Amino acid sequence: MFDQEAGFVGPYKDAVSQFEQKHDVNVDVVGGLGANIVDKYLVEKQNDIATADVLAGWIPQQLLKAQLDDKLTQPELPGLADQIPERFRDPLLVRHVAAIVPAYNPNKLEDADVEPPKSYAALADDRFAGKVEVVDPVKVGSAMKVVAYIANNLGGWDYWRSLHENGAKVVSGYPQVPKDVISSETDTAVGILGLGLGLPAEKEGKPVENVIPTEGAVGSSHALAVNPDSPHPELTRQFITEVKFDETVLDFWTDKYLPVTLDGHELPDDSPLSIDDIRTVDWQWMIEHELDLKVKWQTIFG
Repeated sequence: MFDQEAGFVGPYKDAVSQFEQKHDVNVDVVGGLGANIVDKYLVEKQNDIATADVLAGWIPQQLLKAQLDDKLTQPELPGLADQIPERFRDPLLVRHVAAIVPAYNPNKLEDADVEPPKSYAALADDRFAGKVEVVDPVKVGSAMKVVAYIANNLGGWDYWRSLHENGAKVVSGYPQVPKDVISSETDTAVGILGLGLGLPAEKEGKPVENVIPTEGAVGSSHALAVNPDSPHPELTRQFITEVKFDETVLDFWTDKYLPVTLDGHELPDDSPLSIDDIRTVDWQWMIEHELDLKVKWQTIFG
C-alpha cells in the first residue's frame, strides 16, 4: 500500500505488524509525499507493474481525481462510511478531517504589544505587518484548500493581495511554519496553513498556541481509496478496518494534530474543535480549477 503514514513509528507500525501476524501475510507500506504516492501508483498501473491495494493520505483531491478516471475506487466499507456526516462525504472513505488553523507565538506578540488574532481577516491588519508566514500552496496541496476557501468565501483574492502587501512570507513546507513561529531568531509570530502543527509543540510547553478562526477552520481530509484491480480485495477491506481504523492509531492522530474524527471515535474532552467548526472545500471544483488557483497565487506572491 501507499500511505503517508508510513514514516510514523509507534501505533501505526504496531497495527501493521499485528495484521501481518494475524493473517500470515507481509504488508509492504510505501510512504512519501501525497502527490508522489498517487503519481507512483498511476505510473505503475499504466505500465502493468504490480500496484498498491490501498492508497491513503491527506490528499483526497488527488485520490478523487484518479477515481474519476476509473483508476481507483471507494473502499466497500458501508459500516464505517455511514458514520461520516453527510457534508463530509466524498466518493472516498474519509477517516479524519484535520483542522488547518493559524498558530501564533504569544511571547513574540506580547513583546510587540500585539493582541493575538482571532480571525483570518485580522492577519491583514498593520499590527501583523511582517509577522505572518504561510505555506506555499503550489507545493503543498493541503495549503491550497485554505487558499481556495478564503478566495471563494472571505474577501476573494483581495485578501491574499492584502496579506502579501502586509509583508507575509511564503515557505515551502508545513514543518517550517511552527519552527519559525517558535524560534526567537525569526520575526514570524503567526503561521497560517498549519494543519494543526502547533498542537504538539503547545503540549510540549513551547511558545505556540492555535487559533480557531471566527471564520471557521478549513478541513483537510485523510482519505482512503482502493485499487479496483486489487488481487487481495478481502484482505484489503480487513486491512482498512483493522489498521487504518485501529483505536490506538486513531488516538495517535487525535493527540498529535487537531483532527475531528468521523468514524464514531470520541474526541478528547479538551478538544478545541467540533465538527461545526470545520469548513470544507469542494474537491471536484478544486480539481477543475487547480491550475488557475496556482497561477493566481503565483501572480500575487511570485
